[in-house]
Amino acid sequence: MQVEVMEEFYFEIKIEIVSKVVKSKWKFIGELLPNLPYCKNLHMRHRRCFWVISVIAIITSLFGLFTWTPHSAFSHRFLFARLSPFVSICLESYCSESVDVDVLRNAEILDFTFRASRSKLKFVVLDPDCIACASHTKSAYCLLATLKQSYLFGVIGAEHFDNLTEIVKYFHNSAWKVKSGEERLTFQHNTTRVHVVRIDRRDKYWFIPSLKEVGFKAHAFRNFKIDNIHFANWSLYIPGSEVMKQWSDAEFLECNRSSAKRIQQMYLGKYEQVLKNTVINGMALFRDVLQGIGIRSMLFGGTLLGWYRDCGIIPYTTDMDMASFASEYSTKLLGTLASNKDLKLYWQLGKPSDSLELSVFYDGMKIDLFFLYEEGSTHWAGGMIVYERRKLRWTYPKVTKLCSAELLGELFSVPCNVLAILMADYGETWYDVYPNENFTWYASHKNVKKLGRWSKKEWPLVYHIYMSQKKLK
Repeated sequence: MQVEVMEEFYFEIKIEIVSKVVKSKWKFIGELLPNLPYCKNLHMRHRRCFWVISVIAIITSLFGLFTWTPHSAFSHRFLFARLSPFVSICLESYCSESVDVDVLRNAEILDFTFRASRSKLKFVVLDPDCIACASHTKSAYCLLATLKQSYLFGVIGAEHFDNLTEIVKYFHNSAWKVKSGEERLTFQHNTTRVHVVRIDRRDKYWFIPSLKEVGFKAHAFRNFKIDNIHFANWSLYIPGSEVMKQWSDAEFLECNRSSAKRIQQMYLGKYEQVLKNTVINGMALFRDVLQGIGIRSMLFGGTLLGWYRDCGIIPYTTDMDMASFASEYSTKLLGTLASNKDLKLYWQLGKPSDSLELSVFYDGMKIDLFFLYEEGSTHWAGGMIVYERRKLRWTYPKVTKLCSAELLGELFSVPCNVLAILMADYGETWYDVYPNENFTWYASHKNVKKLGRWSKKEWPLVYHIYMSQKKLK
């Protein structure tokens, strides 16, 4: 029975390949070699090369349909092994660089996807190279175009991962060896390894664990919709377009749990929390409003410190801090906030080109939004002592990349260089607790400077109150 299934599988593969070559001409090669750094100048005008490959493909394939067995197919690395010398010569004639046609030879990964698909589980491709290719072509041929020794797949939901042992039966009497781990399964055939991890739903976001063997770091996403891609008569899945938009900022960072445990033991019951935990709902809403007009946001200031050091909100803090890049500022922002019924716009300090800061209230709790301005190898944020018209500036190492982090069950962005940012604000002893009476926001930071005053002429442009605090509470 197993042999019959595999022979049917190889027959489908050969028919698929021949039809691709004959019907799609260069499109077949284009699907196998998408987005690769070589052979960018391959065009439809190379008719002679196409016909050479097509004739060879047809003859070789028809011969192979009658002579190949599952065993010989693996030993010859599929049809591609027979085509490779001719394809190589042909492509090298029209490409600026020599093409390594070994990218077309990975039969093991085809065998794995075929067997895995028979388990009826949804296997999601997680290799960044394969995802980038498949997102563009919507084709599983990308697995052939990224010849590697290790591949990474995910299965959505812990219940699916618990049932993964069922998939092992589809690898009986095969050359695949299976190893089971706490959060993954590893399949190995010769030098090809396929790692399968679980994609978990954590409260309000999706989490993918790290895997050192393939250099994959933990990622988290607020949503995880998947798209179906086809190969022959079976399916695979890739992250959807919305997931891919989040991918560059999705590397997941954990808070410092050892620090949080130490602080809880030292100061348990000493400080009563000022802000209600429902402030996180306002933070999430503010995050979504900003994202809706193309502005990314991140935890910053005391809120960033509370997330990393306390794994929560600093008990004695009286407001929450977020930051965005000034380069992403939108003229839609003020109007969008003014029309929001749940976020009440309080004031604007500074202006978009210099030291902009906005504050909103949610359920009587204040949330500040600072804007980061790039200057050389640094970012800086502005502020002011209002009654003095005094300009303030906090300088930080440049935030070059955002990561994801959890705060009270919600997923937010944080600077990936979080420790460098905290040390800029609080110094080497950032982990010490600062009682409220000994810390002032305008003088206690290590990186704050006074820069003079706003002029009376500038004042109407840089100071605007939208609503009194009495109406905000």
